[in-house]
Amino acid sequence: MHPPLDLHLHPKCGEVINALHECHKSTFKRLTGGCNLERRLLDECLGEEVRARSLFACCCCVSSCGGC
Repeated sequence: MHPPLDLHLHPKCGEVINALHECHKSTFKRLTGGCNLERRLLDECLGEEVRARSLFACCCCVSSCGGC
């Protein structure tokens, strides 16, 4: 499950979000795994966002990021 795919919430993943939405217009592709590549790319992009946020929070809120 992924978070809401609003472009303003995930500007760096906009191209991948659009590709997934476009692929999902085909019910056949959506139900038979035809959109798996787009989904995998989206998962990677959203994961990068999460990692970047957690690293930023760690390094900004703690004077020493030893465990990050």
